[in-house]
Amino acid sequence: MRFLLNPGRILTVVFFFLLFGCSPPDSSRPSSSLPLALPAATLVAATAPLLFPAPTSARLLLITPAAAPEQTPPALPSPTPFSYTVKSGDTISQIAERYALTVDELVAANPALNSQIISIGQKIQIPARPAAQAESAPPPADLLTGPVRCLPSGAGLWCLASLTNPHPEPVENISAQISLLASDARRLESLEAILLLNTLPAGGSLPLAAFFSSRPTEPFFVRLDISIAFLLTPQDPRYLPARADNLLSQISADGLSAQVSGRVFLPESSQPAAEVWLAGVAYNQAGEIVGFRRWQSDGLLQAGASQTFSFNVYSLDGWIDRVEVLIEARP
Repeated sequence: MRFLLNPGRILTVVFFFLLFGCSPPDSSRPSSSLPLALPAATLVAATAPLLFPAPTSARLLLITPAAAPEQTPPALPSPTPFSYTVKSGDTISQIAERYALTVDELVAANPALNSQIISIGQKIQIPARPAAQAESAPPPADLLTGPVRCLPSGAGLWCLASLTNPHPEPVENISAQISLLASDARRLESLEAILLLNTLPAGGSLPLAAFFSSRPTEPFFVRLDISIAFLLTPQDPRYLPARADNLLSQISADGLSAQVSGRVFLPESSQPAAEVWLAGVAYNQAGEIVGFRRWQSDGLLQAGASQTFSFNVYSLDGWIDRVEVLIEARP
């Protein structure tokens, strides 16, 4: 009661209550009514994913000779230079004529070339033609390619894909490259692909293959690039109408090899054949290429004559279901 009756003490208590009621809130604790802002360092910019080339994509620049009445037109070269591989029977003048060039133009594009002597397998650069001729060239076309499959072989790697010609004419001088790419799109290794024949018959299929002597030590992708090929004109005199008869394929008990035999026949109306090549391609039940082999004749095959052949095809990947044989003959 004495406390309540003392006015001074009452004023002191009121003063302290007013002082605490006016003090600012504790700034060390955020208000629950405001959203928390993330620090700038926690905002991560999204990066675009790496883009890799499609492993089975292939684009072919296919050049069709321009039609000309009562004469066989030459195959025109591409608008850009490319490399031609010398085949058996080729001469400098024949190569120049085939690509609508003069011998001087061909030699000028190959300063180290001996115009008198060339060898099978030699690379010759075919120069670009003038822009006026390039504009008159037909549009590019495609051959059909299957997926690229890489199969271990010893310490190395076979990479192969089927190549099919959907055109009504054969295709020749196909140039292709198979590349191994790292996961970041770096090129690990590239090789020129092997084609068993100089020509790919109308409707026919052959493997494009490359052997890499060592396997990549990191994950990799495979890319197939086809640079150029040429359609053959009907009854091209550089190739003869040989055929393979009496074909017999004997698959081994374990399915890992096949013996192919038969007879090569050349019609009487044909010229003699200095070279006959056979391509044996082994397929599994899924239609995938699992093996291949090329056979070459010995000596001259006269018109109207025949020659027997026999060779083995070995599987790179499992059971052989069937073997198909394609033929090519040159005078």
